[in-house]
Amino acid sequence: ADKDLGVQAAEAIRNQLSKQTNVRDLVVVPKADIVNSLISSGYSPTEALPPGDAKALATLVRAPQYLEGSVTKTPTGYKIDSRLIISRDMSKGQALPTAQGAKLDDAANQVAKAIKDARRQLPAEEACHNNIAQGKYQEAVAAARNGLNGYPTANIVAVCLAEAYNALKQRDSV
Repeated sequence: ADKDLGVQAAEAIRNQLSKQTNVRDLVVVPKADIVNSLISSGYSPTEALPPGDAKALATLVRAPQYLEGSVTKTPTGYKIDSRLIISRDMSKGQALPTAQGAKLDDAANQVAKAIKDARRQLPAEEACHNNIAQGKYQEAVAAARNGLNGYPTANIVAVCLAEAYNALKQRDSV
């Protein structure tokens, strides 16, 4: 309901991610780049984007993943519900735990930590995805299972595992 709150939350999450991660591991797209891209494409920087347009924006700014979500002001502070999305396939996303905090930075800190945790599955998902593209379905299964060992609630790599099993005609395993 409060459009500025979404912008503030996004910036708080960007700041927390920048503090918590090494630039060699994760490049956080600056707010200015997002705002400039939105305005030059005819969008308001305070309006939520439809999923297809969010994917297009991520592609435009060369972001392999992006975050979608909502932030609400609660009687005790702030609540952020979010999802990490793979830009090449927006149907693949990782629901992140709900973050709550007395201050927006507290909730953003929790989201940033959850993003770091969720990103642990991405190398395995990429290996799984590439193996499927090459028709190496058993290798894809192995890569996905490896990713699940490192992050048991990995939705993104679990979807890739299901795709590999489906390609192997092992639908009961899916």
